[in-house]
Amino acid sequence: MHVIGRSSNSWGGVANPPDLGLGRRVSLAMTSVLDDSILSSIGINAKREIIKYLWGGDIHSRQIFTGEINCEPYFHYYAEQSGAALHDGGRHSSVRTHRDIIEIAQHLRNGLTRDEIKQTLRTKLTTSVPNENELLNGSIDLAASLVLMMEVGSLPYGFSGREQLA
Repeated sequence: MHVIGRSSNSWGGVANPPDLGLGRRVSLAMTSVLDDSILSSIGINAKREIIKYLWGGDIHSRQIFTGEINCEPYFHYYAEQSGAALHDGGRHSSVRTHRDIIEIAQHLRNGLTRDEIKQTLRTKLTTSVPNENELLNGSIDLAASLVLMMEVGSLPYGFSGREQLA
């Protein structure tokens, strides 16, 4: 049995993740399960797509269903972090869907700086908000946390039960 989660490299141990760079983009347009809320129950097909786009894992839904690949520890963490980030109705993160997480993860993988990612995310905001920087930083931190499976940044308005490293 394979376990999805922490590994020796930051992309889940996948030797050759799909090219998600600027030269050849993997299309997310046809994958509607990625448009589900990060707070909703995650089905097998959504799990498969999330793994595929975050780490390049080419797995089949039956591998998850039969337990051949055990991704439950990761998706427990995913749900926990998503709930913590959006505990107050999402006033501190612009992320709402799995697609939002994947798009930010692609920017991180492509080597964009935090400021460059914030500028990209800023174009998606529909209204001006007083805590824009906090909102955008929270989104980047959540996506990085979900890719790396470790807490990144802090949740100033949330509680994780863990101590922040100095």
